[in-house]
Amino acid sequence: MLAILVALFVGFALSFFRLLPSGIARLATRISMIAVVVLIGSMGAKIGVDPDLMRNLALFGWQAFVLAVFAVGGSILAVWSLEALGKTKAAEAGLASRADLEQDSELTALANLDRQQGQASGYLLTYLILGAMLLGIAGGYWLMPNTAAERLNGVTDWALYITLWSVGVELGNSKETLRKVVTLGWRVLLVPVGVALGSILGAVLGGLLVHLPFNESAAVGAGFGWYSLSGVLLAQIYTVKLGAIAFLSNVLRELLAVIMIPLLAKKMSPMVIVAPSGATAMDTTLPIVATAAGTQTALIGFVSGVCLSTLVPLLVPFLVKL
Repeated sequence: MLAILVALFVGFALSFFRLLPSGIARLATRISMIAVVVLIGSMGAKIGVDPDLMRNLALFGWQAFVLAVFAVGGSILAVWSLEALGKTKAAEAGLASRADLEQDSELTALANLDRQQGQASGYLLTYLILGAMLLGIAGGYWLMPNTAAERLNGVTDWALYITLWSVGVELGNSKETLRKVVTLGWRVLLVPVGVALGSILGAVLGGLLVHLPFNESAAVGAGFGWYSLSGVLLAQIYTVKLGAIAFLSNVLRELLAVIMIPLLAKKMSPMVIVAPSGATAMDTTLPIVATAAGTQTALIGFVSGVCLSTLVPLLVPFLVKL
């Protein structure tokens, strides 16, 4: 776990203090995409070479579905409960007091840029990841001997470190975005807090139904929809089985968010609308939030997604070790 955190914070520090050559900083997104594809491919190969995992894929799929449903439901309920208790009333008042938010050309441009970039890169990465997973499973099942799993560990380790380093670089390179986001007010952080608590507690409750231990279901819920990272983290530091469940569960969470966001947008508040997305509110589901509920809600979703994405590499290893 220490090496994982070091990789993340080294990337952030190098980028934030402008210690990286500009060319490398600009390539961080592509480096991250390549490393994630390698990660997922190697994880798929580990599944494919393990006959027990292959025999139980249907069971894992059912467990993943239950955890995803409960994590999404828990997120919605937790954020809605915060509103019911009056804690988010202050947040709404703060946002309302900025009646010029929609007219602020810089903030609107920021939201539009994030929306466009999230849609283009997010969909491409989703296709690449799913393709890498399927190819990895097929290659592991039909082409690799059982002993290949040991050799794959080194590849996965280095790809994981490179991925987290790249994520850190991207976060450190987002000073302007973070500065703009601060103008929304600190109370908007109640959204990621509610989503985090609801996801983890909901997944734990779902885990009871599918006979998963507390630490395992909590760690899966703490993926917050970031399937590529949470799945690989758990496969590396815990078991390939739980990594597979986490991957599938968080993929399903994203699909559930795509379905639910337009429905929630008809009756619910901006805070609740972004809850199903989890970490993906900053990229792949951001266009859906913006289309269904407008720019202001998209900005709330972006803030929540950034916070939750930062928490994933911290919470997943911590919870699974409990």
